[in-house]
Amino acid sequence: MAWIQQGARSHRLRFARSALLAVVLTIVVAAVAYAGTDTITNGYYDYNGALGPRHSLTRVFVHDYGGPYWACEDALNSPEGTWAQAYPLCVSSAETWHDFCACHYRLGWNGAEYAGGYELMTGHQDW
Repeated sequence: MAWIQQGARSHRLRFARSALLAVVLTIVVAAVAYAGTDTITNGYYDYNGALGPRHSLTRVFVHDYGGPYWACEDALNSPEGTWAQAYPLCVSSAETWHDFCACHYRLGWNGAEYAGGYELMTGHQDW
């Protein structure tokens, strides 16, 4: 009878360890997948646009709400001051994004495609 109790206790211990491991792995995966997001734009912006905080970016995103101009996204390499993309990705009444390796510090950028007007947009950078 004692060996039955010992077997049940061993089974409960293995189950508890497995459950703990599953919880820890879930937390780690969630932390990596959702490391952070910073808002870049939320309103009307001109050609100068707005820069987000400096991070090792993994994505820059912009959503355009329509209007005479297009909303664009890009990233500025820091400290070099050069653009990370050959040209910004721009959209009208849609959304777009660009993925980056997290191997360099950058500032996410959102702005209107052309000078002389404002465009309604929202955007963020992920890191």
